[in-house]
Amino acid sequence: MIYSALNIVREELRYDSERVRRTLQITISVLLVVIVMLAAQMPFIGIAPYLVFLLSQDETISTRAAAFLASIVTLSGCLLVALLALIAFDAPWLRIPIFILLFYGGFYLMRTFAQPKAVLGLLVILGLVLVAFDQVPTPTYLFTQLAWLIAALAVVIASSLVAGWVTRIPSGRERLEQVLETRMLATERALRLVPYPAHNPYLARPSGERTKLQETLERAILVGRLTNRQGDHYAAIEQLWTDVDDACDAFGSEVEPRGRICLAEALAALRCGILEERELNPAERRAVDAVGVASLPASLLSTTQTLDRVWTRILSEQGKAFPVSESPKMLPDDFGTNPRYASFALRATLATMGCYLLMVTTHWYGIHTCMVTTVATALATTGAQVHKQALRISGAVIGGAVGIFSVIYVLPRFDSLLALLCVVAVGTMGAAWVSLGSARISYAGWQIALAFFMTVLQGPHPATSLDVIWDRWVGIAIGILAMQFAFRTAWPENTVETLRGSIRKIRSMIDGASRPGATPADSGPIPAREISAEIALVADSIEEAALEARFREEEQLRLATAHRELAEVRARFAAALG
Repeated sequence: MIYSALNIVREELRYDSERVRRTLQITISVLLVVIVMLAAQMPFIGIAPYLVFLLSQDETISTRAAAFLASIVTLSGCLLVALLALIAFDAPWLRIPIFILLFYGGFYLMRTFAQPKAVLGLLVILGLVLVAFDQVPTPTYLFTQLAWLIAALAVVIASSLVAGWVTRIPSGRERLEQVLETRMLATERALRLVPYPAHNPYLARPSGERTKLQETLERAILVGRLTNRQGDHYAAIEQLWTDVDDACDAFGSEVEPRGRICLAEALAALRCGILEERELNPAERRAVDAVGVASLPASLLSTTQTLDRVWTRILSEQGKAFPVSESPKMLPDDFGTNPRYASFALRATLATMGCYLLMVTTHWYGIHTCMVTTVATALATTGAQVHKQALRISGAVIGGAVGIFSVIYVLPRFDSLLALLCVVAVGTMGAAWVSLGSARISYAGWQIALAFFMTVLQGPHPATSLDVIWDRWVGIAIGILAMQFAFRTAWPENTVETLRGSIRKIRSMIDGASRPGATPADSGPIPAREISAEIALVADSIEEAALEARFREEEQLRLATAHRELAEVRARFAAALG
């Protein structure tokens, strides 16, 4: 187990040229934010650099979308706080029922809204305001702090855009092509290795990666970089290539080296045609056709041939007119009828307000991160919550330890602005490198950054107090315990049944798309992008639920059944595409 964990860490922290560029982008943006805020003596200097990690995305569309979303969320949060201050600032007895209603509604929307990150941002601001209401002397002071928060966000957005321009961040379509090319090359390299590398479940594609790709795809369509039809094409190719990867993991070691080389040549030919958006030349066509006579397992041969047929059909559709797809729904059809949404909101509200009452009764306002923890880790499945909570506490411990070491041993020896910027740059690069890993560890990198900044950057003066990081550690631990009690002890929920319900929904979508009259040659009725996104969500949820079922044999068997049902659905989807 320890050896596997070390392999995962080594794989997640590996060198990559794109990772170097992204690390440089984040570091430049953080240094610009720190310099401007120190020069203007602005508050929130320990939090503003952390926002850079949220806004610095891997392509232009996501960066601008994150900046726009952060602006809307912050302004909406400030208006909500101002309204609450006018209503309940001088009426402490009114705050608790108002905050209960707001948190319940927010958690309900977080579970159902198409953009849960926007709701998450509002709830984080609301959680921080709970502390401010009990500490600020007058509403005027609170309004002043809100104005400084908006100014700090403006500095962060400007710095992120400048850093993205300096480091030449790619466009959304270029990023999609880079991701596909990286995955395609990885498959080819594995096939050409002798002996074929054994499948390691601990090094499998981590959860969250396919969902992130789907989000990038939707943003590219939203801003007009891709048409809906091109988005369906990307989704279909990504799904089929995932099937090729899985088939290679299952049967690659059973194929003779000659058959693997033949398959690698065919995939290389398809990769060139797909990335260059052209028909295969005669040499490439011969390489693809040669797969049919190679000694390959039936599923691997079928998946490769389906990929070839789908790409040929996509090329034949260029220039054709297709009906415009409907706009995505912001709320699900069962928004007001599904009891799981209300159960989730009730439990999350119980955990959050329990943390608030503990903080108020003990007058220990430094542990306000307990409420932020309950909000940030309120995810759909318990397994996903456990994973994110583990990353949150471990990242906070590492970042806080590095910050304490810097405050005690480094900064006192070099009492200058240049030394502070150097320390911030080194800490930022380490946190950024971790945050640019996969979904296994990326959130830990964000927490390393936040704990480090809160320890080193406590204001426009040298940091001297270490209570801030100690209170943060205690607050995170209390928040995790509250969520564990609400979701695993008080009202446990069967995650596997929820996943199997989602699988049945995907099956009905595929069956509806494959109604009589819809043929593989006319794939207009098949919502490839929507189905692929749902499959990605379920696949990620199954991997996260494995954490929840690790020590329960019965739950592991049910999870294996859900995984098998998802494999059947993916095979049916591939058949509908090809």
